[in-house]
Amino acid sequence: MANEFKIKNGYLSEGNSQITGSLNVTAGITGSLQGTASFATNALSASYAPGGAGTPTFPYTGSAIISGSLGITGSTSIQGTLNQGSSSLASGLFSHVQGLAVTASGIYSHAEGQSTKASGSYSHAEGYFTIASGSYSHAEGSGTTAKGAYSHAEGTGTTTNGSNSHAEGYYTVANGGYSHAEGGSTTANGSYSHAEGANTTTIGDYSHAEGQVTSATGQSSHAEGVYTTATGVGSHAEGGYAYFDGEGESLEAGGTANGRGSHAEGVYTTANGQGSHAEGYNTIATGEYSHAEGYYTRATEFASHAEGLATIASGSYQHVQGQYNITSSVQSAFIHGNGTSEYDRSNLIFAAGSTVQITGSLQVSGSITGSLQGTASYATSASYAPSSGPIVFTTSSGTQPVGNNTFQISQTCTFPANTISGATQAVMEVQAVFRKISGGGNLNCALYFGSSATLVGSTLIATYLVMGGTPTASIQNTMRCFTITGSQMRSIQSNFEYAHDFITAGESSNSFSFNVTNYLHFAVSSFNSGTIGGLRSYKVTIY
Repeated sequence: MANEFKIKNGYLSEGNSQITGSLNVTAGITGSLQGTASFATNALSASYAPGGAGTPTFPYTGSAIISGSLGITGSTSIQGTLNQGSSSLASGLFSHVQGLAVTASGIYSHAEGQSTKASGSYSHAEGYFTIASGSYSHAEGSGTTAKGAYSHAEGTGTTTNGSNSHAEGYYTVANGGYSHAEGGSTTANGSYSHAEGANTTTIGDYSHAEGQVTSATGQSSHAEGVYTTATGVGSHAEGGYAYFDGEGESLEAGGTANGRGSHAEGVYTTANGQGSHAEGYNTIATGEYSHAEGYYTRATEFASHAEGLATIASGSYQHVQGQYNITSSVQSAFIHGNGTSEYDRSNLIFAAGSTVQITGSLQVSGSITGSLQGTASYATSASYAPSSGPIVFTTSSGTQPVGNNTFQISQTCTFPANTISGATQAVMEVQAVFRKISGGGNLNCALYFGSSATLVGSTLIATYLVMGGTPTASIQNTMRCFTITGSQMRSIQSNFEYAHDFITAGESSNSFSFNVTNYLHFAVSSFNSGTIGGLRSYKVTIY
C-alpha cells in the first residue's frame, strides 16, 4: 500500500505524536490517548472521554438527556424536583414523581404508580388512581383518597376525611377525627370511632360497630353481630345471625339498645329503658333498669323482670315467669303464669304483700305452718276449711257511734283477697241485727263495700231505713242478697228501704276487684245526738 508505515517491534514516542487517520492497536496502550474510537474492547480506564466533539466535560450544570441505562457508583445529590416516568409532573418544591401520568404538586410530596396525585404537603400517593390531598396523608392501593391531615387510605375505593383517620379494605370511609374504618363498605363517622366488618356504621363519638349491617349511634356505644343497633349512650347491642335458606343468604336481626346504658342481645330484642336488658327472641325491656328474657316477653315498668314465654311484667319491681300470665300493676308482685295463648291468659301463682294465691292444686310433702285458705284434697288439720260448702263470716256486737246525720262505721266484715275471685254465679247473703238503745230520732243503717278500710272510697250498696222515733229502744233484723258474677256485684237499688227483696225498677251493678282485700262496712247514722244505736251482730254467707 502506498505511504504505508509498519512498526513490527513496537513504537516509542518521547514527545507528542499526532496521528491523522485511524489507529489500530492490537496490544496495549500506555499513557494518554485522545480521539474517537470506533472499537475499544480492552480499555481499562480513560481520563477523558466526553463522547463527542463540543460536549462539555463532567462535572457540569444544565440539562442532560441520557438514552439508555445509567450506572452510578457512589452517591448522587439532586436539588429540586425529580421526574421519573412518562407524562408525569413534579411541580411541588422538592417533590418526586415516578410512573405513568402521576402528579406531585405538594411540597415534599411523592407520587408513584399510575394516575396518582399527591397534592398535600409531605403527602404520598401510590398505586392506581390514588389521591393524597391532606397534609402528611398517605393513599395507596386502587382508587383510594386520603383527604384528612395525617390520614391513611389503603385498599380499594377507601376514603379518609377525618384528620388522623385510617380507612382500609373495600370502599370504607373514615369521616371522624382519629376514626378507623375497615372491612367492606363500612363508615366511621364519630370521632375516635371504629367501624369494621360489612356495611357497619359508627355515628357516636368513641363508638364501635362490628359484624354485618350494625350501627353504633350513641356516644361510646357498641353494636356487634347482624342488624344490631346501639343508639343509647354507652349502650350495647349484639346478636342476630345469618343463614342460607337454599336460595341465598337470609339475615335475622339482632338487638336494638335505645336506652342509656342498655344492653340488647339475641334476635329481634329491644332495650328501651335506661339501664335495661333484653335478651332472647323478640323481647322488649321498656322500664328503666328492667330485664326481659326468653321468648316474646315484656318488662314495662321500673326494675321489672319478665322471663319465659310471652310473659308481661307490668308493675314496678315485679317478677313474672312461666307463660301467658294475667297482668297486674301491683308493685313487687310475684307471678307465675300458666296460660295457653295470648287470648287465654291465667296465673298459677300470684303473690303480693302478705298473700299468696294459688289457682290450681297445691301438693305439700312437708308441713304447713300458718293459715291456709283454699280447697284441699287431703288435709290433716285446718284453721279454715269451708270444704265445698258456703263461706261464712260472723261477728259480735259493733260500736254505737253518736249520730250527727252522717254515716259512721259500726262494724266491718273483712274479705281476704281472692275470697270470691272468679266466681261465675255466686250469691252473697247478708243478715244483720241492728239495735237502737235510746233517743227519739230515726236510726238509719247502710252497707258499704270496697277495698277501702274506711267509708271514703267505699261504694254504698244498700240502705235500710229502720227504727223510727218511737219506741226509744228497739231491735230489727234485716237481710239482703247480692249476686256476684266475675267482677260485678248486683243488687236491688241501694235506696230500697224495706227488709224484703222485691222491686220492679231493676238491679244496680257495681264493679269491684276481688283480687285484693275487700271490706263490708255496716254503718249507722242518726238525726240527733240523743239517738244512739248500732250493729248487734251479722252473718255473711257466700254460696
